[in-house]
Amino acid sequence: MVLPARLGKVTLSLVSFAVLVANLLVFTPSASAASNLTVGLRPNLITSDSQGNLFVGNYGDGTVTKISTSGVTTTYANLNSIRAKATALVTDSKDVLYLSTNSGSVYTVANDGSLTLFAKVGRKPLAMVFDKNGNLYTANNTDNTVSKVTPAGVVTLFATVKTQPTGLVFDSNNNLYVTNFMDDNVSKITPNGVTTVFATVGSGPQSLVI
Repeated sequence: MVLPARLGKVTLSLVSFAVLVANLLVFTPSASAASNLTVGLRPNLITSDSQGNLFVGNYGDGTVTKISTSGVTTTYANLNSIRAKATALVTDSKDVLYLSTNSGSVYTVANDGSLTLFAKVGRKPLAMVFDKNGNLYTANNTDNTVSKVTPAGVVTLFATVKTQPTGLVFDSNNNLYVTNFMDDNVSKITPNGVTTVFATVGSGPQSLVI
């Protein structure tokens, strides 16, 4: 499985899976490999901040690896203290890292790696995204819902969608699009919460980008 993410404006980063060792392959725009970095075990998540730092969620050992723009890797967070695995990663406008867990907990991660519970959303949130106003949205895979979390941590049910939502993205008009893994389609949710089927796509969509 390969997961893409933006890294600044000049590189594309890919995570490759292995049973015991996992590598982060960083490519230039010409698709030539620029570096091969070792991260944690079984990486399955990737995101970046506005400075170009990369964060990799490692499912196998319950850690998050931070990779600086110069390629220095450090263990940024360890979820073993809360006995959980990360299901999604995202950074806000202030470059604070948020991570979600299978139980529906969303944590913020401080620069020293400490975890603070931010909110409790639906079960198994597999994607998170921020809107223009700093509200956080989670795709709750088990509940078939999307939660909205204000900057103060107040949680509300934003919408009910199709079966097993897996990906989220906003357009420039603040419409939210959701991939539905089992229904092979994409839902569109307007800013006031009206949900429609936007498109039917291929089998098992997991993510989307605008």
